[in-house]
Amino acid sequence: MSAAMKEPGQWESGLANSMNVSPCRAVLFASTSLYALAIFIFLTGFLSVSILDGFQRISKSAATGSVSEEAVEPHENSARRDRIVTAGKDHLDKVVIFLIDALRLDFVTGNTSGLTLLHQRLRDGSAKGFLARARTPTVTLPRLKALTTGAIPNFAEVITNFGTHTSVKDNFVEQLDKAGLRTVFHGDDTWLRMFPKAFVRSEGVSSFYVNDYTEVDFNVTRNVHTELLRDDWDVMILHYLGLDHIGHLWGPHSTLVPQKLRYYDYILEEIFSYLRSFAGKSLLVVLGDHGMTDAGSHGGTSSSEIDTPMVFLSPQFSVTNDSRSQTGTEEVALPVIDQVDLASTISVLMDTPIPRDNIGVVILPVVAEMLNSSTATRRAVCSLANQLKTKLPHRLIHERLTISQKLHCEPNDYNQDIKMTEELLEICKEAAENLSAASSDYGMFSMLSALVLLAILTAVFLHTFLQLWPSFFVECPNAVLLLTVFHVFSLCGSSFVEEEHQLWYYWVPLSYAVLLVQTLKSCPGYGNQAGRLGMMFVLHRVLREWNRTGDKWAHLPDVGDWIRQ
Repeated sequence: MSAAMKEPGQWESGLANSMNVSPCRAVLFASTSLYALAIFIFLTGFLSVSILDGFQRISKSAATGSVSEEAVEPHENSARRDRIVTAGKDHLDKVVIFLIDALRLDFVTGNTSGLTLLHQRLRDGSAKGFLARARTPTVTLPRLKALTTGAIPNFAEVITNFGTHTSVKDNFVEQLDKAGLRTVFHGDDTWLRMFPKAFVRSEGVSSFYVNDYTEVDFNVTRNVHTELLRDDWDVMILHYLGLDHIGHLWGPHSTLVPQKLRYYDYILEEIFSYLRSFAGKSLLVVLGDHGMTDAGSHGGTSSSEIDTPMVFLSPQFSVTNDSRSQTGTEEVALPVIDQVDLASTISVLMDTPIPRDNIGVVILPVVAEMLNSSTATRRAVCSLANQLKTKLPHRLIHERLTISQKLHCEPNDYNQDIKMTEELLEICKEAAENLSAASSDYGMFSMLSALVLLAILTAVFLHTFLQLWPSFFVECPNAVLLLTVFHVFSLCGSSFVEEEHQLWYYWVPLSYAVLLVQTLKSCPGYGNQAGRLGMMFVLHRVLREWNRTGDKWAHLPDVGDWIRQ
């Protein structure tokens, strides 16, 4: 009877407990759902993309130095089209852009460089070399967009790098087409997806067959030989992938790298010989889109990833005989520019409009020598300043207008003309730096709202969690709690994120040691258990030495290197 009387009470108690637990579980479920919503709101602000519609157009008054620019809608491609601006004598006749994917700076400036043509000409001063600093993310699509638009893409481009779509920003490639110039392309098919109608001839190669580092380059070179026999193109763009593939497979210190660089050097010699025999003004630009780490990867912010060479060669360049012309074992030192400066420089040299989103500046040493006219150089810099003026702070606008008035209204001799041009370019550089710092067009309201919501949800989650499992922290070992907290805080530093495996290298054997001690204390007769844990210690050490990963110590020899040798 008494047992029968207890059953309703027990049932009521169980019902009460389940009723108390159910709201907590509902709160946890709602909090988890809102977490996903908050992360989505944060990403909409963090990965926002700002695009100016239309393409830039320059009025015919640009020939006199007074530049008027406006946006026009993009139109369909045709085989040949008249230039928007009538070309004068101050423009190039042929340009070859030779892009080597993942070309590190030391592959050109190092005293053991396989690119003999570039290295020798940089030393004797007959080439204009620069350290072109890229921005993160250092993957192919964002770097190509930066090079062609003169703008700085954001981290949303990492996602679209795996599903490349047609470029919607103003860029110098399509501006060449709209100006009636004929452009041919051979190489990474990312270009063809970005600019499907900008090339009169093209052949793409896939960038995702990483194991192929030979045929992927031969297919480009085969077309180079064909193009050099023809004379119907104005600009030729080449994008070689073999070096990047070798880096991903074997790293930058592989014996395959010097062989590949010598192969590129042979192609560059052939192209430059063709340009020397060409009667008009010509230019060869050799550059990388990004570098690579000592492990052969890229995408981060290390100097080996963001510092890339950009070298300009032309038969019209004179030998400067500066300090770099002396032979020696030291590396060639190059002045620093921004990678986005290429777009405005190519636009000026080819007498086409500077892309609307451009925040780069013209590379004055190249422009001044190629145009070979102080008036043309001044006009180029004034065009850039005019293109940037709507984005400049008021103080910079005032300085720009003052110098511009002196350039256009006062009679100046050649030396003063160059000096004023350099002063105006310095203002443009200052403006470009400010615009570059502000170019990450984040949606701050969305990001801050999401962070506040995440903080509230975290407090609610912890409060509910402690109500459901009040004994959790009592039952959980202190060592596990300490390591968990330490691991969370270690992720606040980028270096710890890059080398997170180093923490696990110590955490795993520490866990084995704790288990070994507990086994020996609780089960002194089970020696085989201790032996198994000891074997796990040995295997862990072997696996650690099998293949070194990360960013800072990946270059050290390991078991995998010994097996490959």
